[in-house]
Amino acid sequence: MSRNDKTKLLREQLYLLCEEKLKEKIESRKASGVELNFSQQLPAVISEIIIKIGDIMTSDLVMFAEHAKRKTINSDDIFLFCRRNDTLV
Repeated sequence: MSRNDKTKLLREQLYLLCEEKLKEKIESRKASGVELNFSQQLPAVISEIIIKIGDIMTSDLVMFAEHAKRKTINSDDIFLFCRRNDTLV
């Protein structure tokens, strides 16, 4: 399987996971009497945001390890990434 095929498969799986999670959340709210729906584009938008955040994270982790003159990315780099992104702390 080529890298492009793997990437496409991963994107499709992520889309399906996002769609499934949205459906689960909506179903749990229906038990409370709340009627919600979501647009068909929403799982695609969420999955693309997740991919972009992953790209940013990997770039930052590499940069942190290089700055520390290390050849291995470790948990210190994760902590730095989280400190740099207030919503993750």
